Amino acid sequence: MGTARAPDSAGSPHGLKANRLLLVDDDRDLALRLGQSLGSLGWDVEVVHDGSEALRLLDARNYDAIVLDLEMAPTSGWQVLEHRSRLREPPPVVVVSGHLDVPSTVRALHLGVVDAYQKPVSSRELDECLTRTILRRRGYERPSANLAAPGAESNILGESSAIQLLRAQIRQVARYRELPVLVVGETGAGKELVAREIHAAAPGAGPFEAINCAAIPETLFESEVFGHEAGAFTDARDSKPGLLERARRGTVFFDEISETSDAIQARLLHVLETRSYRRVGGVSDLVVGARIVSATNRLPEEGVISGIRADLYYRIAGITLVVPPLRDRQEDIPLLAEHFLSRMALAAPGIPRSLTPRALQALQIYDWPGNVRELKAVVEQAVILSDGDAVGAREVRIAITERSGHEPEVDSTAPFSAAGAERAGSLPTIERALIAEAFHASQGNVSEAARQLGIPRSTLRDKLKRMGLVA
Repeated sequence: MGTARAPDSAGSPHGLKANRLLLVDDDRDLALRLGQSLGSLGWDVEVVHDGSEALRLLDARNYDAIVLDLEMAPTSGWQVLEHRSRLREPPPVVVVSGHLDVPSTVRALHLGVVDAYQKPVSSRELDECLTRTILRRRGYERPSANLAAPGAESNILGESSAIQLLRAQIRQVARYRELPVLVVGETGAGKELVAREIHAAAPGAGPFEAINCAAIPETLFESEVFGHEAGAFTDARDSKPGLLERARRGTVFFDEISETSDAIQARLLHVLETRSYRRVGGVSDLVVGARIVSATNRLPEEGVISGIRADLYYRIAGITLVVPPLRDRQEDIPLLAEHFLSRMALAAPGIPRSLTPRALQALQIYDWPGNVRELKAVVEQAVILSDGDAVGAREVRIAITERSGHEPEVDSTAPFSAAGAERAGSLPTIERALIAEAFHASQGNVSEAARQLGIPRSTLRDKLKRMGLVA
């Protein structure tokens, strides 16, 4: 099938002149109109109407970005996505579809899609999204650490691909209020923060109500969640609304739901199935209007989670979001540490306002079993211990040692010690120490360090970027 090229323009208002864009959509009229509109905004647009032609062009030419419909025949947009992921330098993809739902959106995000839009979408909206994406890829703009939804700031900080994916998933999931969400992640990784971001993505809906299922006695659970009528039990002098009632059309967050009893889980299952409940001692049914978000620090195994009834698991996990542990996103540590430091500086002027390079390296070589929560505590303690203009590696090392009970194998004067990391007994720590040691021994020469380690230069550079040692 032939291609149609939209007319070029003199240049984009964003300064991205004649960037090559492949637009793939089997709706011919819509594709040509959208291509012409994007062309008038400065994009060099090539329009095709089936996936097979897109596959051919991707093998033959280089594109700066792709705008893609998913539902096409006989070659679908999904096949184009799979093919694109195998390219040496896969261009970013923005999906535009008339059939978006949460599972397909999440699947697309896992395949490297930057964003997804439901038809119809304006050319201006696409232009802004594509421009942001290309600027980021070229290093002119840092990937946003503060966008969970268009126009809204996020408290989920980080620039790693895992965190960018999580923020994009939150933005998509937040559109579907009736869909229960399960947030899975280690203790301290930020599961409640994710729940609050989902809630914040639907402003004005109602309050956010949270309950820690592991911290409340079973005898109080039903009263706290469902409320009670006056006289329902001893000391119930007045009626009291529960979390579900107080949240109205907001969000109820069940933290560590795997710690609840079987009886409580049976009651929650009934609530989710019927979207109704009664106060303790009540006779009238109340309607659940709130979004339900649950969380657990236990990982799914073979379709179930230990501690959660299988029938309840299938109800609460309408969609599952995974919060990555901090050790899997080492490149986010400097941004997080500086954020915690800045917050302290606002509350207590005169304290150190930065961390030395060695301090940041000391933070990055540690495994962080307590995740972001532990990082925050270590930074705060290191600040208190510091008497200089900047927090150093010595203060970081002391703070980690006092909190964890063992000393990290890095000091403020010597290069990283692979032997010391080996004594710490963690494979990720050993790998990071070996890489850091070779990198410093080669005085920052990536090629020489890769030769010493016996790994490809591209592989080493990727690892160094994740460690935050190179840009």
